[in-house]
Amino acid sequence: MSHRHTHEEKGRVTNSTVQNPRALVEYMIQFWSQNCRVTYRALGRETIQFGFESERDLQAVLRRGPFHFK
Repeated sequence: MSHRHTHEEKGRVTNSTVQNPRALVEYMIQFWSQNCRVTYRALGRETIQFGFESERDLQAVLRRGPFHFK
């Protein structure tokens, strides 16, 4: 992230041997970005930190999901 967001959430890839973490993040960013501005950074192979411009953007994502993928 280019600057520090105060509205952040962390996510985790539960099975990185089956799920492609980068593809998963790119899909989520594309899906969520339809309604808000979101950035991310990897905190390791299985953990991702998402940053949101505002509390409103964060709440919109939390209401909408998705929270898991197969």
